[in-house]
Amino acid sequence: KQTQTQTEHILATRWARLWAAIIDMMVAMVFVVLLQQLAGLLGKEIVARNLSAGERFLLSIMGFAWFIVVNAHLLKTAGQTIGKYFLKIQIVDVQSNQLLSLNNLIVKRYLPIWVLSAVPGLGSCFSTINVLFIFGKEKRCLHDLIANTKVISLEQSS
Repeated sequence: KQTQTQTEHILATRWARLWAAIIDMMVAMVFVVLLQQLAGLLGKEIVARNLSAGERFLLSIMGFAWFIVVNAHLLKTAGQTIGKYFLKIQIVDVQSNQLLSLNNLIVKRYLPIWVLSAVPGLGSCFSTINVLFIFGKEKRCLHDLIANTKVISLEQSS
C-alpha cells in the first residue's frame, strides 16, 4: 500500500498525469478489443455510426464499469489507477491529503465526468474543458475541482 505521510505534498507533474492517463486509456482499449471480438463472434460489427443511441449508451456504461472493475482495488487501497500506480502518483483529498473511499472517488470524481462526457454533442467539448483545467496554477482538472481532490507525487523531492 502506497501512501503519502509527509506533511509537504508535492503535486504530480502534468506530464506524469498525462502518461498515467495514456496508460489507463491503453488498459481501456483491452476492453474495446475484447468487446469487438465478442461482437464479431455474435455477427455484429461495432462501429459507432452503426449503433443506436441506446447501444452507444450501453457500451458507455460497460466501459465505465470496466474502468471501475480494473482499477477498484488500487483506487480503494492506494488512490491510484493502473496508470497512476506506474507513474507513482496518487489521488488525495485536497485539504486533508488523505485517501478518499472508493465510493467517494466513483461518485464524486468519476461519475459526474462520465455522465457529462456522455451527453451527445456536448460530451467531447466538456471532456476537453475538463482536461484543459490542468494548466491552471493548482494543476487540477475540472474533475479534481468537482471531487475536491488533487494528484500528488509519491516520490520524494530532492
